[in-house]
Amino acid sequence: KMKSVFALILLVEIFFGQGTADVIEDNKEGAMNFIAQCLDETGVSLEELKVAIKSDKFDYYPIDLFMKCYEETMFAIDEPISRHCAELNGYELMKYLECYQDILIDYLSDFAEEMISVDPKRM
Repeated sequence: KMKSVFALILLVEIFFGQGTADVIEDNKEGAMNFIAQCLDETGVSLEELKVAIKSDKFDYYPIDLFMKCYEETMFAIDEPISRHCAELNGYELMKYLECYQDILIDYLSDFAEEMISVDPKRM
């Protein structure tokens, strides 16, 4: 009987852990498209984006224009990510905001890495 309880707990952990990964992965392609669109619209280069990510500074021109565009376009796929962060952190505002920001930054980092590996000359 004890084994079945542990098996059930393990299944629940896998299920919810997979759900978390799915939310982030399912929205990644949309985020990548928004990042490319905003880079194009604001004229920010991949190198500028990479520097901003490494320094964790996004409040200077033209990166601030890019971030405003990125945050606004992300509203299109905002709901599942928001729900994920709210549920993950027990609806605590600061932890929610940190979770959401971390996901957006992770998408930016992934985008920069993918673009560099696809076309190193863009750097």
